[in-house]
Amino acid sequence: MAPAWISRQTTWLGKYLGVGGQDGEEVRVCIGPIVQLSDGGEPVPVNQVASVLEHGTRLPATGVLVFAWGSLRKQPAKVDARVGFYRSIGR
Repeated sequence: MAPAWISRQTTWLGKYLGVGGQDGEEVRVCIGPIVQLSDGGEPVPVNQVASVLEHGTRLPATGVLVFAWGSLRKQPAKVDARVGFYRSIGR
């Protein structure tokens, strides 16, 4: 499944709920997509980790959750890619 699916769903939900995710917006509802990085079903290649997280954090998302740490922690390249993405958005 292409990572763009995540942001399409989040965009639809934001419009449906009236959530823009902008700074200063009154928070009534938060949208935090749950994204899968581990290979529990369809494999997620290491080179797609940043794209999955980028789509998961696009507005109107107000956060992102990564699903299934148990198997992801056994994939150090993906953990490193995840950490790298988080560091890049924290600056």
